[in-house]
Amino acid sequence: MVDEDDKVTDGEPGRERGGQHGTGRQPPGEILVPVRRRPDMVRFLVAGGFLGFVVGAFVGRYGPDAPNSSALQELILLGATGLLVGLLLGSAAYLLADRRSSRR
Repeated sequence: MVDEDDKVTDGEPGRERGGQHGTGRQPPGEILVPVRRRPDMVRFLVAGGFLGFVVGAFVGRYGPDAPNSSALQELILLGATGLLVGLLLGSAAYLLADRRSSRR
């Protein structure tokens, strides 16, 4: 179990294992466990997809008209294309954030 101070406990309230933060000392026989905060992939993908769809729909609505297609067809096509591009960029941003979090 991990407390708010990122110290490992043995399940009982008030009993902490591990050394003090910032002192560099550790009692003999105790193990400090590093805590890694990973980014959430779903949030990156949802945000990228949403922003991509919005940008694509905006371009489809206010961009130049395509011959032989309605405004709704343009909006859906460019919105879906923007969604795919946004998912791609969101996944790339997630990979960069994940790599950066593992270097610490």
